[in-house]
Amino acid sequence: MSQTLTSPRFFRMFARTFWIAIAFFCVLLAVGNTFGQNSSAKRGTKSGGEQAEGDYGNLTVKVKVKQRTLIGNPLIWDGSQMQLLRRDGRMTQVPVASHDDYKVLPEPFEPYSKTAMARGLQKEFGQKYKVSVTPSFVVVHPKGDYQTWAKPFEDLNVRFANYFHSRGARLKPSKFPMVAVVLRTRREFDRMLASYHKGSLSANTLGYYSPKSNRVITYDPYEGKRKDWLMDTDTIVHEATHQTAFNRGIHSRYGASARWVSEGLACMFEAPGVNNSYVYTKQSDRVNMGRMRTMLRLIDNRSAKGSLERIVRDDRLFQSNPQLAYAYGWALTFFLAETKSKEYITFLTEDGKRENFSRYSRTDRVEQFAEAFGSDFENIEATMFNYLKRVKLPPASTSYGRR
Repeated sequence: MSQTLTSPRFFRMFARTFWIAIAFFCVLLAVGNTFGQNSSAKRGTKSGGEQAEGDYGNLTVKVKVKQRTLIGNPLIWDGSQMQLLRRDGRMTQVPVASHDDYKVLPEPFEPYSKTAMARGLQKEFGQKYKVSVTPSFVVVHPKGDYQTWAKPFEDLNVRFANYFHSRGARLKPSKFPMVAVVLRTRREFDRMLASYHKGSLSANTLGYYSPKSNRVITYDPYEGKRKDWLMDTDTIVHEATHQTAFNRGIHSRYGASARWVSEGLACMFEAPGVNNSYVYTKQSDRVNMGRMRTMLRLIDNRSAKGSLERIVRDDRLFQSNPQLAYAYGWALTFFLAETKSKEYITFLTEDGKRENFSRYSRTDRVEQFAEAFGSDFENIEATMFNYLKRVKLPPASTSYGRR
């Protein structure tokens, strides 16, 4: 008996009580179409053209794609393509043109356990690598000890949570074990990234977080000659912050988000006083010195003036002037976190609740920002510039051992 994906409420019942659902099928079919109608989030609505969108709860489907059989939770289906969330946390887009192209399984969707993930990753990467498990992570790494390769990811996750907990925000537990991959060589790293980007990333890229695979991917630039480098590297902290934020509810992995929000937060966590405040306790330790120097220079030569509404309205600045965009994203995030902490946390909390795959128009973005922080963009920017100029910086000789 074929079913449709237009009734998320039906499928939640179907997944939990398969045989009872069959008994009620005729009744539910009569009202099923009402459950699949578009619902609007507080900000943003679903993109057009979707014939079967909605929250499918814990529904599990099986889809055959060429020689493969994929099992997962349908996030969205537009009548031709289905976005499938698989049990290891990966998202895969598969062709599904009709209800005959998938089968609904009686079991509710459930992520793999860390043990199952570890087995799968060991098979994927082979015996040249070791797989270590932490409370939140499964880490693939060169042969070596847990303390060197796996514990730094877990420690950052804990410190990330502490940062938000101390400011009144409670993070969600990660739905999936988070995967970090530390490859042995640059060649292996380039080969893996090519499968995601087809060579579009810079040769200087040291690490990457892939929302599609939900993995942090990096490599050992020291080839085993240095053991304490992992979280002393800005890039790894930056990408691991992305992963943690997208998995613990600060950002929605399936919803639109302003890029200044995600990049600004990751840049802010590069500073030792943010990601390790137990050791680095001064405000000056919370300054990302590289971004600060760039921002102060751009303020002085007036290149940054008038950029606030631009970066809030859309993400084009990240394409046209990435140096300004990253510095400005960090500066705005740092300014709000330091001077409007309560409003900033509330803004992030609401931002992370946006409906999956919803539209997030320029107007929505500007209105959301104005609702949280005010609509006088010129005054907010001037206040931020003056604040940055007054921030006390550590001596130029200060070194945190970071790259």
